[in-house]
Amino acid sequence: MLMCTNNVRGVRSLGRGAGVVVLTTIMWLTSVGAVQAEVVTVFDNYKPNFGTATFDGQVINPIHYPRIDRDVANSFVPTASGVVSDIWATVTMVSGVNEVDLWLMSDSGGAPDHVLEMWHLTNAMGLRGGLNPPVHVEGDGSTFLEEGEQYWLVASAPPETVAMWMYNGVGDMGANLMRVNSGSWAPSVGTYPALRGAFRVDVVPEPATLCIMALGAVTVLRRRRRRTA
Repeated sequence: MLMCTNNVRGVRSLGRGAGVVVLTTIMWLTSVGAVQAEVVTVFDNYKPNFGTATFDGQVINPIHYPRIDRDVANSFVPTASGVVSDIWATVTMVSGVNEVDLWLMSDSGGAPDHVLEMWHLTNAMGLRGGLNPPVHVEGDGSTFLEEGEQYWLVASAPPETVAMWMYNGVGDMGANLMRVNSGSWAPSVGTYPALRGAFRVDVVPEPATLCIMALGAVTVLRRRRRRTA
């Protein structure tokens, strides 16, 4: 709110009528209610309507004896900062129990590091294939993503479950890794980077971002006022 406060003089210079309108807009945008209402997509490699159009993907816990615990991770870099609101991922079931965990993780040295937020889903996965709707989770308001920083979305399932994270259908390439039995992370395929799984991340922008948007309107109005003077 400090940035907005420092620019009140500029708002007043617009004149009483316009200044009041813009100042009111700034206060509204930086209020809790406005922040809660605003949602921005910061990563999305789906086709329209969450389409993937693929029947192949990253294997979570392949059919293997003895059974192994195989986690898969897809990287993303948010295009804006904000608190995590919603995440969708086309994780589908092949066999076993219909349970899957999603972990949102920070990055260290190009690999997943700390768990920032986690979700456990039961009976949420559709059968293998890109025609099924994605699983959907909501943030609890505790995770803030920084624009331009790399993060990881990780899918894990019980060892008795075979699942797949379906590839995106738009040719989106990026870093994706896997690990077996909680070991070290390694490239999930020979080609690196490779096709990422299909997913989308939405955030609620930070108040400072909304304030900047409002102050942008102030700048435009001031320029218009000078041209007409």
